[in-house]
Amino acid sequence: MKKVLFVIDTIDVGGATKLTFDVITNLDKNIFDYRIFYLNNPKFKESNLLDYYNLSDKSTYLGDGIFRFFKRLYYIYKYSKEYRTVHSCMEQSNLYCTFIKFFFNRKMNLIITYHGLDRYFIEKRIKFSITNIINKFLYTTFQNWLFKKTDKFIAVCFAIKEYLISKRSINGNNIEVVYHGLDLNYASELLKFSDKTKMVKDNYVIGYAGRLASQKGLEKLVEILPKLISKNPEVILVLKGDGELKSTLIKRIHELDIQDYVIFEKFEKNVYSFYKKLNLFILPSSFETTNLTVLESMYCKTLVLCTDVGGLPEIVENNYNGFLFSSYNFDEILKRIEYIKSLDTGILESIKENAFQTVINRFNLKSNVKNIQKILSE
Repeated sequence: MKKVLFVIDTIDVGGATKLTFDVITNLDKNIFDYRIFYLNNPKFKESNLLDYYNLSDKSTYLGDGIFRFFKRLYYIYKYSKEYRTVHSCMEQSNLYCTFIKFFFNRKMNLIITYHGLDRYFIEKRIKFSITNIINKFLYTTFQNWLFKKTDKFIAVCFAIKEYLISKRSINGNNIEVVYHGLDLNYASELLKFSDKTKMVKDNYVIGYAGRLASQKGLEKLVEILPKLISKNPEVILVLKGDGELKSTLIKRIHELDIQDYVIFEKFEKNVYSFYKKLNLFILPSSFETTNLTVLESMYCKTLVLCTDVGGLPEIVENNYNGFLFSSYNFDEILKRIEYIKSLDTGILESIKENAFQTVINRFNLKSNVKNIQKILSE
């Protein structure tokens, strides 16, 4: 039995956590035994993914107390000697695991999956403080040094591989690109129980699902919404999820007097029901990898409009299985939506079918997990 210790930063709803848990639940249980360590409790009670995946019994929280730094080091080190193979993702987890590998347990087989760019590389401005200066050093220069002893990196798209080579100074031969994707059997079951009734009758419903965070471009989307509504009064925007940006968005929506055109919904287990009610799914992020919500929408045959950043062009081919617009060019969103609405029904149905087939053929989680299992078994 191959024993693997998974170390993650948080159990909050988010792409990296969900993809990691998808991989865990699809591992061959006849071959793998596992344990999960998480470093931070969820910020929002309804976003606890341990309950969503029924993984609480296999998980240990390492976050409480003023001595949590030493507690985390001790437990990760202790279990790394028992489990041998340690899988990490996200900034904090990577720092702890590489630190232990570098200084205390060279025999540990450390595998890191990269789901996105690190905060200290993508933020243009970080508030000046001693703490932030120290953190920036730890998560960039010091972390790059520690990465030299990592056994293998898994990049979830080629854009992340390029980032690891250019910004993290990782040898490209030590990086495997493995797309993750959807559990198609599970998705198919959820679709059977999805309510396909339109969300708002006679309206054109545009939706977003996921974490409400600044990286997702939602503030700028809200800013252009009055222009979109003035030409298309039938448009409704639905934001599904929670996050640190929610109160800011609500305040700005009221300032723009568009509260009648925006609906907030909480995260729910069967998100496929949400996608089926949309005319268009939108993702205006400043950076993404192989975003799950895009794949879920495409599997539901819901039209997708997203930015041309990161790994998104590796999923969406413009005018073939979805639609792209230039990052940071939010005025282009208005033109793209007008263009999509003007297309013939036959063309739209063809794009939806192409999107569905893209997920089936390239982003089947069970097929891709086999590649991850090979890496974990090395």
